[in-house]
Amino acid sequence: MVRLPLGSGRVRRHRAPRRPQPAAAARVHRARRKPERGAGGGGAGADRRRDREGHRRALLLYAFSRSHFDGPVDGLVYAATVAAGFAFTENILYFGAALAEGGPSELGATFVVRGLFSPFAHVLFTACTGLAIGIGARRGGGAGVVGWFLLGLAGAVVLHALWNGSLTFADDIVGLYFTVQVPIFVGAVLLTVFLRRQEVRVTRARLREYAAAGWFSAAEVEMLATPAGRRQARAWAGAQTPPRTALMRRLIADATKLAFNRHALVTGRADVRRIIDERVLLEAVAADRAALLR
Repeated sequence: MVRLPLGSGRVRRHRAPRRPQPAAAARVHRARRKPERGAGGGGAGADRRRDREGHRRALLLYAFSRSHFDGPVDGLVYAATVAAGFAFTENILYFGAALAEGGPSELGATFVVRGLFSPFAHVLFTACTGLAIGIGARRGGGAGVVGWFLLGLAGAVVLHALWNGSLTFADDIVGLYFTVQVPIFVGAVLLTVFLRRQEVRVTRARLREYAAAGWFSAAEVEMLATPAGRRQARAWAGAQTPPRTALMRRLIADATKLAFNRHALVTGRADVRRIIDERVLLEAVAADRAALLR
């Protein structure tokens, strides 16, 4: 702040000139700012509340539907789905605020930043908590899941802080995209691939136990447990007259549920419902096979 004396003896205050902000960075800043209260967004506080609500709902899904949480992939899918709904709503608020405040040009810039360059940001943040809840469920569930949830929440906070402060690392929108969003997204994809392969191993191992008892052949285990086997099975079913793709999909789904139900029994996470479910699923698999071969 600089004070300049005037002839009248009064002092007029002049603000020191700001360092000019790069044009691209300014556009990113405007496109990523929180919608004003008048635009219906409720400001930054409402945005934070939407984020917290996504994490809470992921935990509530486990609390009331824990039988559907068999591992990290389940948690990741459930949490990402919840976050996608919130992100969709939030983007509408951003687009409306941009159109009201800056017209079509501001709306276009906001759409590029939020719709093209960062559509999965909030989904990835909330997926951290779902992933952690799934790991906790796989390791035994119970009160320990809360600890895993807090660990996942910490990861989501770190990623969100990195994204919100990303203009520190890049002065232009393209640099921002490739230095922050792309590495996070690639890491999430690689982690998902790793978890899917882990689930294939679990499915194959548990179905082999049923194969040893005579419920499946070795070829059926590979067909039902591996991505390549499932593709071949669906292709075979689709080539039948009439097509039996729906029946094959149901057989694959029931066999997968059976494998993870068995995994819960073996790892000591089962209750009476799991034992009942095992019998029901074995009967469903037998019925599916009979319908396919009819």
